Amino acid sequence: MVHDKNTIIDMAKERARIYERIVGTLMTLPDAEFLKSIKSTECQVFHEKYSALKQPSVTKGCQLVLNFFKQVEGMDESELLEIMAVDRTRLIRTPFKKAYMPPYEAHYKKKGDTSLLALKQLYQSHGYLPADDIETVDFFAIQLDFLRMLILKMIDNPEKISELITAQIDFLENHPASWIKDYVEKAVPHAETDFYKGWLYIMEGFLELEKGYLHYIQSSAGQLN
Repeated sequence: MVHDKNTIIDMAKERARIYERIVGTLMTLPDAEFLKSIKSTECQVFHEKYSALKQPSVTKGCQLVLNFFKQVEGMDESELLEIMAVDRTRLIRTPFKKAYMPPYEAHYKKKGDTSLLALKQLYQSHGYLPADDIETVDFFAIQLDFLRMLILKMIDNPEKISELITAQIDFLENHPASWIKDYVEKAVPHAETDFYKGWLYIMEGFLELEKGYLHYIQSSAGQLN
């Protein structure tokens, strides 16, 4: 089946929103506003919708998140926020007892396989400047945000669909999809909440879906320019 330009662009808008949701969820320090947001009807619909996909990690992740809210129903908000904040720190920032390394590409690839300078130059070649200038460019959130930017660029420049799909495939396969699964496998056993365990699975599974989808539309996109 050949995808037309409008279909690819419409799907791109949804894909960009999912990247934003993954990064936003994992990078936001839990507070009352965050809790309100993740308990919203919109978020519940998201998890119910994507749990129906036939991607094992995405389905598992969404179900874990939905189960989490059932488990903590009625819990004191301040206690819940503390539990979530500690778990997020353990998984993203300071792994418990150094049982695994935090989510930076250089920690999960052979020494020398990740060039921060080359990554920075790649970002610059696409006009991307990470909003977080404290993190190194191999941090998971920066890599996923770069993919989001490439998708938005495709929406704004439909005449470059083929070129930008190729750029997404190359970056995805050579960077986040080449190491994030390893990170998730090591981090998940140490997660103390099904919320963050679920979102790690969602991130891993979504990147797998992305690989398949991008290759699927690559041949179609070549006929659209």
